[in-house]
Amino acid sequence: MNISTQRRVSIGFGFVLGVISLIGGAAVWSINHYTEAAKQADHIQEILLELERLISDIKDAETGQRGYIITGRKEFLEPYHAGLTLIKPRHNKLTRYMANEHQLIDELDEVEILMDEKFAEMKQKIQLREAKGLAAAQVVGRQPSFF
Repeated sequence: MNISTQRRVSIGFGFVLGVISLIGGAAVWSINHYTEAAKQADHIQEILLELERLISDIKDAETGQRGYIITGRKEFLEPYHAGLTLIKPRHNKLTRYMANEHQLIDELDEVEILMDEKFAEMKQKIQLREAKGLAAAQVVGRQPSFF
């Protein structure tokens, strides 16, 4: 069976075109996959950054509260009050970021409970410092700090 030259060229051209199409499809799939992975990495980076900010705000609030307890100077309460206003919105933002991660949401809810407990303790110490002085404030919560 003799295949004409024109038929061989057509078959070869079709084969090459098929291979190029296959490579192009694989490239498009790879780019889409990479783009999705990059989006996920950006999302995780946003979560980590917001968690770092949350931890920093809690530490600042705790440090300010301790400074006030020790010195009695109200300017030390500025980071504490800033923390009160920043922490809940940060927690809510993290909840939105983690909306599809049910296990993480459960853990974040546990963190919220711990934060509420810590801030209640800090508030109690501040009130005791204002009302009864340094010695009374130092007695409350003689356990390790939140962080």
